[in-house]
Amino acid sequence: MLIVAGVPQQARVWIARILFNINAGIVRHLVGQVAVCAPQALIGIVTNSVNTLGCHSRRHAGAG
Repeated sequence: MLIVAGVPQQARVWIARILFNINAGIVRHLVGQVAVCAPQALIGIVTNSVNTLGCHSRRHAGAG
């Protein structure tokens, strides 16, 4: 499963923490749904702040 999600950063309008929180909510919801519907799926995430959102997603999918 490849998830391409999040809001685009617009110039300097978005503060990094706000962008993270918005994208984390989107990814959290999608990963949670994949974990329920396809628990054996391999998930690839393409979004802003990949390193931190990757760890965040694992926790919400029950994988760490």
